[in-house]
Amino acid sequence: MIRKKPRVITHIFLIFMVSIILFPIVWVVGTSLRRDEAAFSSKLFSSRLTLQHYRDLLKPEKNIPVLVQDLQNLLSFSGRYENTSIEEINGKIVEDIEMFKHYMKESEERFETVLNSYDKIARFLNENWETIKEDVLKHLSDVKESFERDAETLGVSVKDDLYKVVLYERIVGQRFSSKVVKYHLEELSEILEKRISDEKDFYEVLAELKRVYESFYGALKKDLKNLSEVLVKLEKDMEEEESIYQSLEMKILSTIENIKVAYVPEMRSLKTTLENLLKILEEIPKSSSNFEVVVDDSSLMNSLKEISPRIERLKSHLGLFEGMSLEDTLKELLETTENVLQRVEKLSTADKKKPLFSDFIVVYDDISKDLTRLFRDLDEMVIDLSQKLEKLKVLENRRKNLIRKKEEVLKKITMLEKRLRPFENKLSVYRKMLILNEYISLLKSKITSVDKISGFSLKDILKYDLLLKSLRSMSSNSSDSGLSKRSLTILNKVLNKMKWISDYKSFCKSFDRLKKRLPPVFKKTKCLLNDFERYYPFLLKLSSEGVFVSSTSLNELYNVIRAEYVGPISGDLGIVSRKSGDLIDEIPFKPLKKEFKRIDSNLFRINQIWQQKTKHYFLRWVLNSVVVSGLVAIITTFVCALGAYPEVLG
Repeated sequence: MIRKKPRVITHIFLIFMVSIILFPIVWVVGTSLRRDEAAFSSKLFSSRLTLQHYRDLLKPEKNIPVLVQDLQNLLSFSGRYENTSIEEINGKIVEDIEMFKHYMKESEERFETVLNSYDKIARFLNENWETIKEDVLKHLSDVKESFERDAETLGVSVKDDLYKVVLYERIVGQRFSSKVVKYHLEELSEILEKRISDEKDFYEVLAELKRVYESFYGALKKDLKNLSEVLVKLEKDMEEEESIYQSLEMKILSTIENIKVAYVPEMRSLKTTLENLLKILEEIPKSSSNFEVVVDDSSLMNSLKEISPRIERLKSHLGLFEGMSLEDTLKELLETTENVLQRVEKLSTADKKKPLFSDFIVVYDDISKDLTRLFRDLDEMVIDLSQKLEKLKVLENRRKNLIRKKEEVLKKITMLEKRLRPFENKLSVYRKMLILNEYISLLKSKITSVDKISGFSLKDILKYDLLLKSLRSMSSNSSDSGLSKRSLTILNKVLNKMKWISDYKSFCKSFDRLKKRLPPVFKKTKCLLNDFERYYPFLLKLSSEGVFVSSTSLNELYNVIRAEYVGPISGDLGIVSRKSGDLIDEIPFKPLKKEFKRIDSNLFRINQIWQQKTKHYFLRWVLNSVVVSGLVAIITTFVCALGAYPEVLG
């Protein structure tokens, strides 16, 4: 009997694949139970869970916004209450009012619970301010000690000339009272070998630093700065020249396009007419007619006199249109016109008395104005084009000159940077040391500041929050400093441990606004509901008699929900609830976790009572669930079958 070996690898593979396939189901179910925004949360699973989404799906809750709308429909006998009797309507209104009162009572009781929990939290933190301060001081000391070890590892002395160079770069242009100078007072005192107590001492040590800076590479840096300024000016000039060049180029193209569109058809038409006139002129000498006609050719001669010089100018500028169809059209017109002129000049006095010449004059007079105008317009536009093209050439030369200058400046900058590179490589370590020293000085000042804290009021919380911002800045700029991986890990751990303070600050600010805004809304809602309860019977009677009625109290209730609750209150409530959920996991005091959980759950319920909920479609949800589960079942079965019977593959 053949005994099959157990397929361990196959089983491991199947377990792995089934886990991957089933994970989306777990994720979807888990997400549907979560109260936070799962897509934007860093947590894979959350402790903030609720079945409310499923309750609303199976049986939507008739909360306050729904009750207000329902009361409006009941009062006006509209919607599904159109054919309902007044007795049933009255009974339903009483039910809705009682439910409304229940919601109001529940909201007030839950908010009172929230206020009590908030007071407990604030009181606990105020009582344990020393513990908080000691923890923060310990964290800061750990970070400072780690930074100091990194500074020792770099092995840089503040008296090194290269350190003086980077220090000069850092403090030059700063005032004696500035934070940057305060961070480096100890180093400056060590360099000057005496305590720096006033501006005179500061400028004395600054002069010493400047001397060292310039002796190393101050002149090179100055030249580099000057060349960079020249480069910036050249680039600005190039942009201006490019703008002028493009503007002029567009004008030239526009003029040429204008000639094509507006004048080419007329040029072709006049050319055809002139060709016909040329044929007439060729026939005049051949004419045998003895009949003489007195013809006034003064208009012809004046026209020819005006046209002749324009033809010569246009011929000399034909090169402007080289390579264009416009060139051929204009050239043909000029040649035809010139041939007509030459033929007219060759006519004898006797030819000019012939009837055929008279016919020529009649036709020519008909086109002479158009011909004269056309040549005048073309002449003016060609002269204008010629001038613009000359300007374009000048601009092109200036552009080339600027490009050449820019290349020369860039070449000089490259050479200077090459000479400076060895210094820059050496200075990188000193710059890291400089930043480290600033961080250490900042931490020392923060430790001194925290040591003076004697409570946990909002003012103290803000001090802690400023400290956290400084630490975050150190973490985000770690690539520029000499921080080791170990120091960065310690810093990030401290930030994670102290994050609760920042979240608590946001929690307190939003809660203080919520505490001021929510109770007045409760009070106003109760007053409006009492008014409606007192007067609705009269309105209901009128409505049942066919009179249109509207309850101002209900309208105001709707406005309270839509305008006063949705927006400022729901926004703050959402922040407080979300921060409470975060603080449950973050805060280091176990007794407070249940209080934050109580705040979170109660505010969530208040929001469920007051917010306008979206409609849920049960059948669509069922269909989606069936499709997803069916696909997962098919895929899982297929993978398991392949693993169990691999021979089906081959």
